[in-house]
Amino acid sequence: VSTQSTWEKDVERTFVDPSHRAILQRVLRALASELGTYAQAMSYVCGYLLLSHDEPTAAAIMRLLSRDAKFIPGYWTTEAIAFATDAYVFLPFLQQFEPDVAAFLQEKCILPETYLQKWWVVLCIQSLPFELGVTFFEEFLKGGYLWLFQFSLALHNHFRPQLLAAKDHAAVYSILRLDAAVLAVNPITSLTFEKALTYEFPQLDIVADRERAFNTHLKARLERAKQLAEEDDDLSDFDDEDEN
Repeated sequence: VSTQSTWEKDVERTFVDPSHRAILQRVLRALASELGTYAQAMSYVCGYLLLSHDEPTAAAIMRLLSRDAKFIPGYWTTEAIAFATDAYVFLPFLQQFEPDVAAFLQEKCILPETYLQKWWVVLCIQSLPFELGVTFFEEFLKGGYLWLFQFSLALHNHFRPQLLAAKDHAAVYSILRLDAAVLAVNPITSLTFEKALTYEFPQLDIVADRERAFNTHLKARLERAKQLAEEDDDLSDFDDEDEN
């Protein structure tokens, strides 16, 4: 499936109005060409920006988020290794600030990269009520990836009682997805945002911590996946020769 056909389908999922779709298509076409990559989250984030910004401004913000080290470069790619790496940079802070929640998720074999996508890659656009999403985005533009760490810790703290009481994986992921039924029982408020801003990370060395996280949690897995892909290619070549 080509990148163009993919983002054309995503545009249809993002907007109903044809005029909004046309604008989003233009921006995504330009961004995909300029950045050399595309991911579905780009359609949602760009569509959200177009609700309150003109086309050039929305495109400029998307470029900033994709390129500036303060934000999320490498998150909007097919494999999103940069996102997965940061998820494991975040894990020790979750263990530090919310040890019981971290232990519970580990016991359930729920890895941070499996649920933080909704919060970080899509920037909570699909999860938070609109007015809270505006506040989230404002704080994100100020704090960058550090705000993602802060807000995620605040969310784990906010939903701590529900998480620890969850009986199965479905219930846990319902909470971590911030499903509407979950928010109806325990809504996120301004207090969650205030709590988020109290977290500090003086020991964070982002370059060293990213290297450590990648080498510890991802490197072997990616190398194994590459090896398996090469073996599949070799088998395909063998089958082709055999048929000939």
